[in-house]
Amino acid sequence: MTVNPIKDFPGNLTQLHHLKSLSLAQTGIRDIRADLSGFDSLEDLDLSRNQWTRVPAAIHTLPHCTWLELQDNLLTDLSFITAHEQHLQTLYLYSNRIDSLSSEIRHLGALKELLIFGNRIRSIPDAIGSLTQLEKLEIWDNPIVHISPAITKCTHLKFLQLDDDGLTRADTAHLRAWLPNCVILYQHRGDKLTGSRLRK
Repeated sequence: MTVNPIKDFPGNLTQLHHLKSLSLAQTGIRDIRADLSGFDSLEDLDLSRNQWTRVPAAIHTLPHCTWLELQDNLLTDLSFITAHEQHLQTLYLYSNRIDSLSSEIRHLGALKELLIFGNRIRSIPDAIGSLTQLEKLEIWDNPIVHISPAITKCTHLKFLQLDDDGLTRADTAHLRAWLPNCVILYQHRGDKLTGSRLRK
C-alpha cells in the first residue's frame, strides 16, 4: 500500500490472518486507531516516510512482529519502545531526529539488526549492553563522542559502522579490544560529501 493517499488505516485489513508483510510507507495516514492483534501472522511492518513525530500505540498490539521500519520520519526519541516489542529482530530508525539511545532499548533483547544512522546521537550508552543478540549496528552519521564499555556484552555483534570525528585514538583502540570478532568501519561525517572510502 506504499505511496498511496490513504488517510485512515483500513481496519478490515486485520481480517487477513495469514498476511506476513504490510507496507504503509509514504501514505497520508497520521495514526492507526485499530487493534492489530488480529494480524496473527504479520512479521514485517513498514511505516517509513510518513513524517510522523510519534509512533502509533497500535503497534503494541501486534503479536508477532519481528521487523519494523520507521525510517525517514520525524521521531525525536525512543519512548515508543515497550516490552511489547520484545520479539523485534530488525528495527530501522535511520534518518530521524533521535538524540539518544535511551533506556527503552532494554526491551529489545531479541534484536539482531539496528539501523539508526542519520540521527543526532552523541553517545552509545550503557543501555547498549541490553542488546545481547545484536549482530549489526549502523550508527554512522551521528556525532558520537562516547562509547560505553557495556558494548562488550554484545557478543554476537559482527558489523559496526560509525563516525570517528568525535572519538580519540584511545576510543577506537578500546573498541577494537572490546569487539575482537566484529568488523568495525569508520568514516568522517564529511566523507558523505567527498565520497571517501570507509576505514577499518
